[in-house]
Amino acid sequence: MRIQSVLLGAWLLSTASAFAMGGNSTQTPNGDIFEAFVIPDAKCGDGSPYSVYIRKGNPSKLLMHFEGGGACWSKGSCFGKVRFTSLTDSPGIISNAYIGDHIGKNPFKDYTYIYIPYCTGDMHAGSHEAVYAPGKNVFHYGRSNFTKALAWIQTNVDQIVTRADELVVYGESAGALGVMMNLDQIAAVAGTNANKTALIDSPGLHFNDDIWKRFDSDYLKDLDSSLAANAMKRDPASGILAPQLKNLCDAHKDWKVGVTQASYDFVMSAIFGNITPAQHYLRVMSEKGIVQSLQDPNDNCSSWVPDTGKHMFSINKKGWEKETWDGVSNQQFTEDLLSSRLTDQHLSHH
Repeated sequence: MRIQSVLLGAWLLSTASAFAMGGNSTQTPNGDIFEAFVIPDAKCGDGSPYSVYIRKGNPSKLLMHFEGGGACWSKGSCFGKVRFTSLTDSPGIISNAYIGDHIGKNPFKDYTYIYIPYCTGDMHAGSHEAVYAPGKNVFHYGRSNFTKALAWIQTNVDQIVTRADELVVYGESAGALGVMMNLDQIAAVAGTNANKTALIDSPGLHFNDDIWKRFDSDYLKDLDSSLAANAMKRDPASGILAPQLKNLCDAHKDWKVGVTQASYDFVMSAIFGNITPAQHYLRVMSEKGIVQSLQDPNDNCSSWVPDTGKHMFSINKKGWEKETWDGVSNQQFTEDLLSSRLTDQHLSHH
Protein backbone atom coordinates (compact mmCIF):
# COMPACT_ATOMS: atom_id res chain seq x y z
CA MET A 1 0.00 0.00 0.00
CA ARG A 2 2.86 2.38 0.83
CA ILE A 3 4.53 1.63 -2.51
CA GLN A 4 1.28 2.39 -4.34
CA SER A 5 0.95 5.67 -2.44
CA VAL A 6 4.51 6.66 -3.33
CA LEU A 7 3.94 5.79 -7.00
CA LEU A 8 0.69 7.77 -7.06
CA GLY A 9 2.40 10.77 -5.44
CA ALA A 10 5.25 10.59 -7.95
CA TRP A 11 2.82 10.41 -10.85
CA LEU A 12 0.83 13.39 -9.61
CA LEU A 13 4.03 15.40 -9.27
CA SER A 14 5.26 14.37 -12.73
CA THR A 15 1.99 15.45 -14.32
CA ALA A 16 1.61 18.68 -12.36
CA SER A 17 3.03 20.72 -15.22
CA ALA A 18 0.52 19.20 -17.63
CA PHE A 19 -2.38 20.06 -15.35
CA ALA A 20 -1.00 23.57 -14.94
CA MET A 21 -1.40 23.89 -18.71
CA GLY A 22 -5.12 23.21 -18.46
CA GLY A 23 -7.76 25.85 -18.93
CA ASN A 24 -11.02 25.97 -17.00
CA SER A 25 -11.92 23.21 -14.63
CA THR A 26 -15.42 21.72 -14.58
CA GLN A 27 -17.03 20.39 -11.43
CA THR A 28 -19.81 17.89 -12.07
CA PRO A 29 -22.90 17.63 -9.84
CA ASN A 30 -21.34 14.70 -7.96
CA GLY A 31 -18.21 16.71 -7.13
CA ASP A 32 -15.76 15.35 -9.69
CA ILE A 33 -13.37 17.93 -11.13
CA PHE A 34 -12.26 17.69 -14.77
CA GLU A 35 -9.49 19.89 -16.14
CA ALA A 36 -9.73 21.04 -19.78
CA PHE A 37 -6.72 20.79 -22.09
CA VAL A 38 -6.75 22.41 -25.52
CA ILE A 39 -5.22 20.09 -28.11
CA PRO A 40 -2.93 21.96 -30.53
CA ASP A 41 -4.11 21.99 -34.18
CA ALA A 42 -7.33 20.12 -33.36
CA LYS A 43 -10.72 21.64 -34.23
CA CYS A 44 -14.38 21.18 -33.45
CA GLY A 45 -16.76 21.10 -36.37
CA ASP A 46 -17.26 24.88 -36.33
CA GLY A 47 -13.50 25.52 -36.29
CA SER A 48 -13.32 26.36 -32.58
CA PRO A 49 -10.59 24.85 -30.36
CA TYR A 50 -10.88 21.21 -29.36
CA SER A 51 -10.14 20.08 -25.80
CA VAL A 52 -10.02 16.90 -23.79
CA TYR A 53 -11.04 16.71 -20.11
CA ILE A 54 -9.13 14.81 -17.45
CA ARG A 55 -10.02 13.83 -13.90
CA LYS A 56 -6.95 12.83 -11.90
CA GLY A 57 -7.07 9.43 -10.24
CA ASN A 58 -5.08 6.25 -9.86
CA PRO A 59 -2.58 6.29 -12.77
CA SER A 60 -2.60 2.50 -13.04
CA LYS A 61 -6.34 2.58 -13.81
CA LEU A 62 -7.48 4.51 -16.86
CA LEU A 63 -10.92 5.11 -18.36
CA MET A 64 -11.14 6.77 -21.77
CA HIS A 65 -14.65 7.91 -22.71
CA PHE A 66 -15.74 8.83 -26.24
CA GLU A 67 -18.73 11.16 -25.95
CA GLY A 68 -21.86 10.42 -27.97
CA GLY A 69 -24.25 12.82 -29.63
CA GLY A 70 -25.71 12.13 -33.07
CA ALA A 71 -24.12 12.93 -36.42
CA CYS A 72 -24.51 15.29 -39.37
CA TRP A 73 -23.74 14.98 -43.07
CA SER A 74 -25.52 17.82 -44.91
CA LYS A 75 -26.56 21.46 -44.65
CA GLY A 76 -29.87 20.46 -43.09
CA SER A 77 -28.53 17.97 -40.57
CA CYS A 78 -25.59 20.20 -39.56
CA PHE A 79 -27.20 23.67 -39.71
CA GLY A 80 -30.98 23.18 -39.87
CA LYS A 81 -33.54 24.22 -37.30
CA VAL A 82 -33.42 20.71 -35.86
CA ARG A 83 -29.71 19.90 -35.70
CA PHE A 84 -28.63 16.31 -35.29
CA THR A 85 -25.43 17.03 -33.36
CA SER A 86 -23.31 19.75 -31.78
CA LEU A 87 -20.39 21.27 -33.68
CA THR A 88 -18.91 23.12 -30.72
CA ASP A 89 -17.25 21.88 -27.55
CA SER A 90 -20.01 21.28 -24.99
CA PRO A 91 -19.02 18.10 -23.14
CA GLY A 92 -21.62 15.96 -21.45
CA ILE A 93 -19.68 16.03 -18.19
CA ILE A 94 -21.21 19.46 -17.57
CA SER A 95 -24.66 17.87 -17.25
CA ASN A 96 -23.25 14.79 -15.51
CA ALA A 97 -24.05 12.63 -18.56
CA TYR A 98 -21.08 10.30 -18.07
CA ILE A 99 -20.16 7.21 -16.12
CA GLY A 100 -20.22 8.55 -12.57
CA ASP A 101 -21.77 8.16 -9.14
CA HIS A 102 -25.24 8.74 -10.54
CA ILE A 103 -25.25 5.13 -11.77
CA GLY A 104 -25.03 3.86 -8.20
CA LYS A 105 -22.18 1.44 -7.60
CA ASN A 106 -19.37 2.88 -9.72
CA PRO A 107 -16.48 0.59 -10.71
CA PHE A 108 -14.54 3.59 -12.09
CA LYS A 109 -14.57 5.77 -9.01
CA ASP A 110 -10.79 5.82 -8.50
CA TYR A 111 -9.78 5.69 -12.18
CA THR A 112 -7.98 8.46 -14.00
CA TYR A 113 -10.74 9.53 -16.38
CA ILE A 114 -10.09 11.02 -19.83
CA TYR A 115 -13.18 12.42 -21.51
CA ILE A 116 -13.04 12.72 -25.33
CA PRO A 117 -15.69 15.27 -26.42
CA TYR A 118 -17.68 14.90 -29.62
CA CYS A 119 -18.07 18.07 -31.66
CA THR A 120 -17.31 16.99 -35.22
CA GLY A 121 -20.53 15.30 -36.36
CA ASP A 122 -18.66 12.34 -37.90
CA MET A 123 -18.88 9.52 -35.32
CA HIS A 124 -15.24 10.26 -34.33
CA ALA A 125 -14.17 8.89 -37.72
CA GLY A 126 -13.46 11.94 -39.90
CA SER A 127 -10.37 13.60 -41.33
CA HIS A 128 -11.75 16.09 -43.86
CA GLU A 129 -13.38 19.51 -44.16
CA ALA A 130 -16.82 19.61 -45.80
CA VAL A 131 -18.49 22.58 -47.49
CA TYR A 132 -22.25 22.06 -47.39
CA ALA A 133 -23.13 25.58 -48.62
CA PRO A 134 -21.38 28.97 -48.88
CA GLY A 135 -20.19 29.77 -45.37
CA LYS A 136 -21.41 26.39 -44.10
CA ASN A 137 -18.14 24.54 -43.56
CA VAL A 138 -17.77 21.65 -41.14
CA PHE A 139 -14.47 20.25 -39.93
CA HIS A 140 -15.20 16.53 -39.77
CA TYR A 141 -11.96 15.93 -37.86
CA GLY A 142 -13.10 13.31 -35.34
CA ARG A 143 -10.40 10.71 -35.95
CA SER A 144 -7.63 13.19 -36.70
CA ASN A 145 -8.52 15.11 -33.50
CA PHE A 146 -8.20 11.93 -31.49
CA THR A 147 -4.86 11.11 -33.10
CA LYS A 148 -3.55 14.49 -31.91
CA ALA A 149 -5.23 14.18 -28.52
CA LEU A 150 -3.74 10.74 -27.88
CA ALA A 151 -0.26 11.94 -28.80
CA TRP A 152 -0.67 14.97 -26.49
CA ILE A 153 -1.90 12.79 -23.63
CA GLN A 154 0.97 10.35 -23.98
CA THR A 155 3.54 13.16 -24.07
CA ASN A 156 2.11 15.37 -21.34
CA VAL A 157 0.51 12.89 -18.96
CA ASP A 158 3.48 10.59 -18.52
CA GLN A 159 2.65 7.88 -21.10
CA ILE A 160 -0.45 7.08 -19.08
CA VAL A 161 -2.13 4.89 -21.72
CA THR A 162 0.96 2.69 -21.93
CA ARG A 163 1.48 2.63 -18.16
CA ALA A 164 -2.09 1.71 -17.16
CA ASP A 165 -2.57 -1.79 -15.78
CA GLU A 166 -6.36 -1.49 -16.10
CA LEU A 167 -7.40 0.19 -19.36
CA VAL A 168 -11.09 0.70 -20.20
CA VAL A 169 -12.38 2.43 -23.32
CA TYR A 170 -16.07 3.36 -23.30
CA GLY A 171 -18.39 5.19 -25.67
CA GLU A 172 -22.15 5.67 -25.98
CA SER A 173 -24.14 6.12 -29.21
CA ALA A 174 -21.87 7.98 -31.66
CA GLY A 175 -19.17 7.53 -29.03
CA ALA A 176 -19.69 3.77 -29.22
CA LEU A 177 -18.94 4.01 -32.93
CA GLY A 178 -15.97 6.16 -31.94
CA VAL A 179 -14.58 3.28 -29.88
CA MET A 180 -14.98 0.97 -32.86
CA MET A 181 -13.34 3.50 -35.22
CA ASN A 182 -10.36 4.34 -32.98
CA LEU A 183 -9.55 1.27 -30.91
CA ASP A 184 -6.56 0.61 -33.18
CA GLN A 185 -4.94 3.88 -32.11
CA ILE A 186 -5.30 3.09 -28.42
CA ALA A 187 -4.23 -0.53 -28.89
CA ALA A 188 -1.03 0.65 -30.58
CA VAL A 189 0.18 2.35 -27.39
CA ALA A 190 -1.52 0.24 -24.70
CA GLY A 191 0.60 -1.83 -22.35
CA THR A 192 1.16 -5.41 -23.50
CA ASN A 193 0.20 -6.91 -20.15
CA ALA A 194 -2.64 -4.52 -19.29
CA ASN A 195 -6.15 -5.77 -18.63
CA LYS A 196 -7.86 -4.11 -21.61
CA THR A 197 -11.64 -3.74 -22.01
CA ALA A 198 -13.71 -1.98 -24.68
CA LEU A 199 -17.31 -1.10 -23.73
CA ILE A 200 -19.44 -0.26 -26.78
CA ASP A 201 -22.78 1.15 -25.62
CA SER A 202 -25.61 1.40 -28.19
CA PRO A 203 -23.79 1.77 -31.52
CA GLY A 204 -26.89 0.97 -33.61
CA LEU A 205 -25.35 -1.14 -36.42
CA HIS A 206 -28.74 -2.26 -37.80
CA PHE A 207 -29.69 0.61 -40.11
CA ASN A 208 -31.73 0.92 -43.30
CA ASP A 209 -29.90 -0.38 -46.36
CA ASP A 210 -30.07 3.07 -48.00
CA ILE A 211 -28.27 4.79 -45.13
CA TRP A 212 -24.97 5.22 -46.99
CA LYS A 213 -26.62 7.31 -49.72
CA ARG A 214 -26.88 10.26 -47.32
CA PHE A 215 -23.09 10.67 -47.09
CA ASP A 216 -20.82 12.23 -49.72
CA SER A 217 -17.70 10.49 -51.06
CA ASP A 218 -15.27 12.18 -48.64
CA TYR A 219 -17.41 11.22 -45.66
CA LEU A 220 -17.64 7.61 -46.83
CA LYS A 221 -13.91 7.52 -47.46
CA ASP A 222 -13.28 8.52 -43.84
CA LEU A 223 -15.74 5.96 -42.52
CA ASP A 224 -14.23 3.20 -44.63
CA SER A 225 -10.69 4.14 -43.60
CA SER A 226 -11.51 4.14 -39.88
CA LEU A 227 -13.40 0.86 -40.18
CA ALA A 228 -10.57 -0.75 -42.16
CA ALA A 229 -8.04 0.30 -39.50
CA ASN A 230 -10.01 -1.97 -37.17
CA ALA A 231 -10.48 -4.86 -39.63
CA MET A 232 -14.08 -3.91 -40.46
CA LYS A 233 -15.64 -3.31 -43.86
CA ARG A 234 -18.82 -1.51 -44.84
CA ASP A 235 -21.13 -3.24 -47.30
CA PRO A 236 -22.54 -0.48 -49.57
CA ALA A 237 -25.68 -2.58 -50.08
CA SER A 238 -26.42 -3.19 -46.39
CA GLY A 239 -26.98 -1.03 -43.33
CA ILE A 240 -26.28 -3.93 -40.98
CA LEU A 241 -22.76 -3.56 -39.56
CA ALA A 242 -23.20 -5.98 -36.66
CA PRO A 243 -21.26 -8.90 -38.26
CA GLN A 244 -18.21 -6.65 -38.44
CA LEU A 245 -17.96 -6.68 -34.64
CA LYS A 246 -16.49 -10.19 -34.82
CA ASN A 247 -13.77 -8.86 -37.12
CA LEU A 248 -13.07 -6.04 -34.64
CA CYS A 249 -12.68 -8.56 -31.84
CA ASP A 250 -10.46 -10.83 -33.93
CA ALA A 251 -8.21 -7.85 -34.73
CA HIS A 252 -7.91 -6.99 -31.03
CA LYS A 253 -7.63 -10.40 -29.42
CA ASP A 254 -5.97 -9.05 -26.28
CA TRP A 255 -9.05 -6.90 -25.56
CA LYS A 256 -12.31 -7.97 -23.96
CA VAL A 257 -15.11 -6.37 -25.98
CA GLY A 258 -18.64 -5.91 -24.61
CA VAL A 259 -21.45 -4.48 -26.73
CA THR A 260 -24.79 -3.29 -25.36
CA GLN A 261 -27.66 -2.59 -27.74
CA ALA A 262 -31.43 -2.27 -27.26
CA SER A 263 -33.45 -4.50 -29.56
CA TYR A 264 -35.89 -1.68 -30.48
CA ASP A 265 -33.67 1.40 -29.85
CA PHE A 266 -35.94 4.30 -30.85
CA VAL A 267 -33.03 6.64 -31.62
CA MET A 268 -30.98 4.28 -33.79
CA SER A 269 -34.08 3.07 -35.61
CA ALA A 270 -36.54 5.92 -36.11
CA ILE A 271 -34.19 8.94 -35.96
CA PHE A 272 -30.94 7.75 -37.54
CA GLY A 273 -31.69 4.35 -39.05
CA ASN A 274 -34.67 5.25 -41.26
CA ILE A 275 -36.53 2.16 -40.04
CA THR A 276 -39.22 1.52 -37.44
CA PRO A 277 -38.33 0.12 -34.00
CA ALA A 278 -40.08 -3.13 -35.04
CA GLN A 279 -37.90 -3.37 -38.15
CA HIS A 280 -34.86 -2.68 -35.98
CA TYR A 281 -35.85 -5.59 -33.73
CA LEU A 282 -36.05 -7.96 -36.70
CA ARG A 283 -32.61 -6.87 -37.87
CA VAL A 284 -31.10 -7.28 -34.41
CA MET A 285 -32.51 -10.81 -34.20
CA SER A 286 -31.64 -11.78 -37.78
CA GLU A 287 -28.81 -14.06 -38.84
CA LYS A 288 -26.64 -10.96 -39.38
CA GLY A 289 -27.76 -9.24 -36.18
CA ILE A 290 -25.74 -8.64 -33.05
CA VAL A 291 -27.30 -11.48 -31.03
CA GLN A 292 -26.22 -14.21 -33.45
CA SER A 293 -22.98 -12.51 -34.47
CA LEU A 294 -21.64 -12.52 -30.91
CA GLN A 295 -23.00 -15.82 -29.59
CA ASP A 296 -19.70 -17.65 -29.13
CA PRO A 297 -18.85 -17.62 -25.38
CA ASN A 298 -15.28 -18.74 -26.05
CA ASP A 299 -14.09 -15.65 -27.92
CA ASN A 300 -13.25 -12.22 -26.53
CA CYS A 301 -16.59 -10.67 -27.57
CA SER A 302 -19.96 -10.61 -25.82
CA SER A 303 -23.23 -8.74 -26.14
CA TRP A 304 -26.04 -7.63 -23.85
CA VAL A 305 -29.29 -7.00 -25.74
CA PRO A 306 -32.43 -6.14 -23.72
CA ASP A 307 -35.88 -5.93 -25.29
CA THR A 308 -36.46 -2.19 -24.94
CA GLY A 309 -36.59 0.97 -27.00
CA LYS A 310 -34.15 2.69 -24.65
CA HIS A 311 -31.05 4.29 -26.15
CA MET A 312 -27.82 4.08 -24.11
CA PHE A 313 -27.38 2.28 -20.81
CA SER A 314 -24.21 2.96 -18.83
CA ILE A 315 -24.58 6.71 -18.43
CA ASN A 316 -27.74 6.74 -16.31
CA LYS A 317 -29.08 4.83 -13.34
CA LYS A 318 -32.08 3.24 -15.08
CA GLY A 319 -29.93 2.00 -17.92
CA TRP A 320 -27.30 0.70 -15.49
CA GLU A 321 -29.96 -1.33 -13.68
CA LYS A 322 -31.84 -2.54 -16.79
CA GLU A 323 -32.00 -6.33 -17.11
CA THR A 324 -32.23 -8.78 -20.00
CA TRP A 325 -34.76 -11.61 -19.95
CA ASP A 326 -32.24 -13.89 -18.21
CA GLY A 327 -32.05 -11.47 -15.26
CA VAL A 328 -28.63 -9.96 -15.99
CA SER A 329 -28.36 -6.20 -15.50
CA ASN A 330 -26.12 -3.92 -17.52
CA GLN A 331 -24.16 -3.32 -14.32
CA GLN A 332 -23.59 -7.05 -13.83
CA PHE A 333 -22.65 -7.53 -17.51
CA THR A 334 -20.16 -4.67 -17.33
CA GLU A 335 -18.60 -5.65 -14.01
CA ASP A 336 -18.32 -9.31 -15.05
CA LEU A 337 -16.51 -8.25 -18.20
CA LEU A 338 -14.16 -5.95 -16.29
CA SER A 339 -13.23 -8.62 -13.75
CA SER A 340 -12.95 -11.55 -16.16
CA ARG A 341 -9.81 -12.82 -17.84
CA LEU A 342 -9.36 -13.21 -21.57
CA THR A 343 -9.31 -16.98 -21.13
CA ASP A 344 -12.70 -16.99 -19.35
CA GLN A 345 -15.97 -17.55 -21.16
CA HIS A 346 -17.64 -14.28 -22.12
CA LEU A 347 -21.36 -14.86 -22.14
CA SER A 348 -23.89 -12.86 -24.15
CA HIS A 349 -27.32 -12.05 -22.77
CA HIS A 350 -30.74 -11.33 -24.25
